[in-house]
Amino acid sequence: ALPISAADVLREVGPSLKALRDDPELQTLVSDPEVQSALQSGDTLALVSHPGFRQLVARVAAAPAP
Repeated sequence: ALPISAADVLREVGPSLKALRDDPELQTLVSDPEVQSALQSGDTLALVSHPGFRQLVARVAAAPAP
């Protein structure tokens, strides 16, 4: 197996991360009081259980890389 550098990883996922940052669905999600509470308290289980978060992750995972 070939070693993978951080630069290689960032080159691969960078465009997707930028698209996600600019995504209106993400903006709506982070303004949700339940999500804000989960983020502030570090409650990862509540965050990954949130339907909006799950929907966003599923959409991003299914999207082709730019």
